[in-house]
Amino acid sequence: MPQRRTSRYFTATVRDLTSDGRGVVAHPGGRVCFARGVWIDEVAEFELVATKGRSGVAELRTLITPSPHRIAPLCPHQGHSQGACGGCAWMFVEYSAQLQAKERRVRAALARLDRQDRVLPIRSAPATTGYRNRAQLKTDGEVIGFVSEGVRAISPIKSCAVLSAHNQQTLDALLGKLPNPAWRPRKGNRWRTIDIDETVDAGEASIDARLPFQQPNNAQNSYMRSWLGERLEQAAHGAGVELFCGSGNLTDVIAPHVPEVLAIDVSGEALAVLDHKRLAGVRAMQCDLGSAVALRRALAGSAHATLLVLDPPREGLLHRQAVFDALPGLTDVVYVSCDVASFARDVADFLKQGFDIDEVQPVDQVPHTPHVELLGRLSKRGR
Repeated sequence: MPQRRTSRYFTATVRDLTSDGRGVVAHPGGRVCFARGVWIDEVAEFELVATKGRSGVAELRTLITPSPHRIAPLCPHQGHSQGACGGCAWMFVEYSAQLQAKERRVRAALARLDRQDRVLPIRSAPATTGYRNRAQLKTDGEVIGFVSEGVRAISPIKSCAVLSAHNQQTLDALLGKLPNPAWRPRKGNRWRTIDIDETVDAGEASIDARLPFQQPNNAQNSYMRSWLGERLEQAAHGAGVELFCGSGNLTDVIAPHVPEVLAIDVSGEALAVLDHKRLAGVRAMQCDLGSAVALRRALAGSAHATLLVLDPPREGLLHRQAVFDALPGLTDVVYVSCDVASFARDVADFLKQGFDIDEVQPVDQVPHTPHVELLGRLSKRGR
């Protein structure tokens, strides 16, 4: 078919991938455009569908030169057009290529700090299907599914290739309850949420209320915990601080190695679960970690701590100076991150405080998505 060279339709090569997995292409008019469902070095015809400033959103219309890594998705619901499920955005690409793209992004971010040599080979997932131990489904009382990529609409599903066997059974049972007038959205809303994990069945699924956070991949979480335990064995610490401790996924690992641990989180519900574990030497504290004043107050009295472990949400550690001021005795930092950009930003400030990066271990926590988990170990220079 002849190529249409108009401002709306254009042919381009995918040169890079964004952090959310979209392809980066150049519009002939000079705009940088972002398109879903394409891979690095693919050549395709695109349609420019939206613009903002000097950037734009493009949609794939005709794939001219596909990547040798392109494959048929495992899931019939996967896709990038309206109505398809975009939850596993990279399922159309061989797993080895997914891993390479993730590791490359981590190395590029650390190269800006001249620390790309500290990045270890990415830890691949033992299983790329049937691994997900939790999910948030959407329903309007007529269908159940996930949000369709790029639009605010439910993509109905009958099965999900990445759900664990337990969660797939729960989904099957929930589908059997349709239609369900009790699940119809309230006025002004498009859907209601149904949170599931391996601790609940269909009768206990949480409607419009999040279940406590947990890492979504049991096998990779076990690896992360083992990795942390091995690092803690390499240095003795009398006191440590854990920020964003949640319900104690990593506190369980820290406590046997550190006699005194101050574990801080914003969620009282999560801290109640941690308290119930009665870990020796652990003092749990609720704190608004988005407030520098509250964080300074929470850390008062912990100046003798030599270890910091943190596992923040995507925005990272917002009040780094408050931590530096309150914890002058730090010699070792373990930073678990779910966002490459905020990790690199925060680590840059640790470097200015006299720390250096010993290692960064990328972990593929969520196969078939752009997400990559980072395990970073830093230590004070000249200690």
